Amino acid sequence: MLIGATLITGLVSLLSALFAWRQAERVKRIETATQEHLAVINSRTQAAIESFRAEQARSKDAFEVALADSSPIEASLSTLWALIQTVKD
Repeated sequence: MLIGATLITGLVSLLSALFAWRQAERVKRIETATQEHLAVINSRTQAAIESFRAEQARSKDAFEVALADSSPIEASLSTLWALIQTVKD
């Protein structure tokens, strides 16, 4: 009877060890998949940030060009306003 209990205990221990090993392998596989997904998300995020920065730089450049192009018009309107005020007075 003692030998049977010892065999059963050993078998249960072996099965427990196999189950623990299988769970550890699953966890490793899930961690690896998670890290791969995070790397993809990170690279997409970085690409989106770079795209946003480039678009922001283009918008800033366009605004500066528009501001420079409108400078002569602003000067003309200012002169015209001064002439209107002179005529009015």
